[in-house]
Amino acid sequence: MEEIILWECNIERIHACETAVYQALREIGYKARLTINCEMPLLSRHQLWDRLPVLEIRGQRWSLRPGRAFTTEELTRLFTRIFIEQDLTCSVPDADISQKDVPMQTEKEGVSNDR
Repeated sequence: MEEIILWECNIERIHACETAVYQALREIGYKARLTINCEMPLLSRHQLWDRLPVLEIRGQRWSLRPGRAFTTEELTRLFTRIFIEQDLTCSVPDADISQKDVPMQTEKEGVSNDR
């Protein structure tokens, strides 16, 4: 299951972003776990103060409008681009699928590779 990390320290924005995340996920039919990271020393260490709120997905951080909560529409577009379109372009069918079950040639006669 995918994990989304919300970096934010303002409780009102946390609640608004959390609601928008779950609504956007529901709209695209995707499931993910949301973790909220609001530890001030950690926010400072990662230098995120000027960018909050920030979403971290698959190791990348996204900040759409610093100082303002994400909307469902913004997140629906973002999640579609990350989860749906990226997954479609990454899943390339096996180009050599017809060769999967072909037995290998052996040096000795009478030895079968079928196991």
